[in-house]
Amino acid sequence: MDLTTFQDELAIWFQTPRLESEDLVVLLPDAPVDIAAVAYDTLDDLEEEEAAYRVIGEQEGLRPLVTFEWDERGTEPWRFAIEMLPIDNRIYLTTPPDGAIEQAWEAFAVCTEGSNDLYAAVFVDLAMENGEPYGIDLFSSLPTTIWSDILNREVVFASFFRYLDWDESRSPGAWKAAATDLPPVMSDNEAVAGAAAAVLKDDNPTNRVVFLATWIAHAYKPTRPT
Repeated sequence: MDLTTFQDELAIWFQTPRLESEDLVVLLPDAPVDIAAVAYDTLDDLEEEEAAYRVIGEQEGLRPLVTFEWDERGTEPWRFAIEMLPIDNRIYLTTPPDGAIEQAWEAFAVCTEGSNDLYAAVFVDLAMENGEPYGIDLFSSLPTTIWSDILNREVVFASFFRYLDWDESRSPGAWKAAATDLPPVMSDNEAVAGAAAAVLKDDNPTNRVVFLATWIAHAYKPTRPT
């Protein structure tokens, strides 16, 4: 399938610089872009809009940047992914469609194609304000499992540390809230439970570092989800 017209039309939406350096440029749209709608409008071979995610994803090599899972008390485990769509030497950062919550396949940023270090820089910037500047909402609590074969554990830790500090600046008590009422998969782990208890007793910088590092060590998997 020839994607020339599609990729030209998709690129038009991304004009606002977010990050710029010698090796990396990140551009944002005014609001996340419905990729399937753009594809359906520009690709004659696409029989239905809903097929865009499968057809384009398979052709262009869509892959996850990072996948999160929340396995919390009293609810079914829920996953959310940020995926990378490579088109014309660019990487579009996307969220997959989810019919259960009427979530379209959307692109919320485009960046330079490059190394894992570049993608790590983008993710840290994305996570540190919970996706707000990018027009998406990432977290309401810490994920219980985090998969990525691109982002290493140190990057994941740094991202969530900045996110919690940002959340604390907006809503004092965010660190203590993260350490309260742990999901079973975390409360059953003695190291995580002990680190959380230390934050609740004395919310100081050292206890915050230990708590989050212990949580990430338990949650992070350097692979793609199965």
